[in-house]
Amino acid sequence: MTRPAASLRGRLLVLIMVAVGCLPVLLFLGDAPLRGSSEARYARVAQLTAAEPAPAGAAPRWLVPRTDTGPHLTKPPLAYAAMAVSMRVLGETPLAARLPGALSACGVLALLGFVALRLHGPGVAAVAVGVLAITPLHVAVARVATTDAMLALASLGTLAAGLLARAAGPSRRVTLLFHGSIALGLLAKGPIALLPAGLVLGWLALPPADRAALRRLRPGVGLPLACLPLAAWAGGVAWHDPAAAELWWQETVGRVGASADHPKPWWYLLPFFALGLWPVTLLLPLAGPRRALAAAAAGARRKHPASLLAPAAAAPLLLFTLFTGKLPTYLLPCAAPLAWCVGLRFGRGEREVPASGVASLAASLALPAAAVAVLAARPGLAGADWIAYASHPALPQAAVGLGAGCVLVATLALAWRGRSRGAVPAGAAFAVVVACWGVLARTEARVLTDTATPRWVAEAAARSGLASPQVWTAGFDDPALPFVTGRPTRKVHLPLDRRRWARLVEVPRVLAATPAAWEAMRSAMPNEHRRAFEDLGRLPMRDVPPPWSGVRLFRVTPTPAAADPAPPPASPAPSAKPSGDADR
Repeated sequence: MTRPAASLRGRLLVLIMVAVGCLPVLLFLGDAPLRGSSEARYARVAQLTAAEPAPAGAAPRWLVPRTDTGPHLTKPPLAYAAMAVSMRVLGETPLAARLPGALSACGVLALLGFVALRLHGPGVAAVAVGVLAITPLHVAVARVATTDAMLALASLGTLAAGLLARAAGPSRRVTLLFHGSIALGLLAKGPIALLPAGLVLGWLALPPADRAALRRLRPGVGLPLACLPLAAWAGGVAWHDPAAAELWWQETVGRVGASADHPKPWWYLLPFFALGLWPVTLLLPLAGPRRALAAAAAGARRKHPASLLAPAAAAPLLLFTLFTGKLPTYLLPCAAPLAWCVGLRFGRGEREVPASGVASLAASLALPAAAVAVLAARPGLAGADWIAYASHPALPQAAVGLGAGCVLVATLALAWRGRSRGAVPAGAAFAVVVACWGVLARTEARVLTDTATPRWVAEAAARSGLASPQVWTAGFDDPALPFVTGRPTRKVHLPLDRRRWARLVEVPRVLAATPAAWEAMRSAMPNEHRRAFEDLGRLPMRDVPPPWSGVRLFRVTPTPAAADPAPPPASPAPSAKPSGDADR
């Protein structure tokens, strides 16, 4: 059963923790430009969804998301539709693209705080919300325009409904929360949203089965209804584009095979689990691993909440470890259940599983240390962005935040073991970590704004005299260009035939080319197109990061010969006796 209603002081504490915990996600959210190809792709698809209606004969953009080259069906439409609505209200800005994901992350904090407060009291809720609010993976993914934060909200809603169904009496709100969360996850990410639902139903059905809780969730009727929106969307898309079924098969089952996108080794997610879910990976080993396992076995027999939350946190890691294609953001649904487990262990002074002293502390520090060593030895695992951030000016602030987090770990552990009253120092450490996240966000926005795509586009517009230039690239690719310019862009693939040369110079635009690509173009350029290119020089900034480092800008102006090329000379009439060459 649920605990008695918390006092006003306890509810106010949880409310303050949720409000402060949202600050790392929301502070300076729109100041930084788009980062990476995924965020640029999501923003561009949402930009086109919010734009004018689809071309004649094509499916509606709100039903079938589209890129500049055709339908984009790798994900269901909920995230694109939410970003498009945000852009209709706030304009086509990075803030509008990121806001739905950030609000979903704030919803995760609020839902975690509300359900933990109702089931366990203010201590557990405050600790769980505080730990989740400073988890790097939660903050970083919430500040990026993707679907992962929506999936995390749906997963937590499904788990919370399962716990509420067992602890509370009959309630339609619990049933609606369970099936509404499943429907939200399916429309945001696809079939992976059924994973937490399966865990909940299996947990309730395991002996001793809780048949009353299963009846409250009504899976026989609710699950088909929850799947109905996704099925209706998939049917409508397949009606317009029969080839979509093959793509969806590749995006789900095909990720297991060697041909999946983002192929990585099986152990790829482990260092990101250790570092991205800090400080959980520091706190949980302090509980004493051996005794914690014994307590978990005992809790499974009496259906303790941790016996559901722990498998729910481990399932995404284990599942995607088996997949060939994987990304660190796939671990985001692990964060909230693990933070909830930390709240259960540290938030109410339980002594069932006492800490095991120096050995547990060493194990706590060894896991993140090993992850740091792996990433240092294999920096390419995290991509070029991680290497750039390693030399970021905000690194000292990050070190301060990590130090404050260590203080938080120590004070929580001491308070749990009864050696001190650690609420005040833990709260102070939490505030310092939140402030450090704000400093990091502001520093990152200031640094990236000086070296990002919008600045290069503004430089190209100023030099070329074109108000809103269409930018084509040669020798490199920048996925943020279509969103920044609001126009389709194209990467020039070398070598060019005469038709592609004519296409390049048919309208005024800006060409951004690397030195090697421009040298190859100039050596093969037809004479009639040489006057179409005006050299605008290289970018003036000294610290230009890839892919724009060393790039030279050219204004492309159609010449009379290029705009109206002379017809090719007529071939001579064949003779009565063709030559031997013609015969061959």
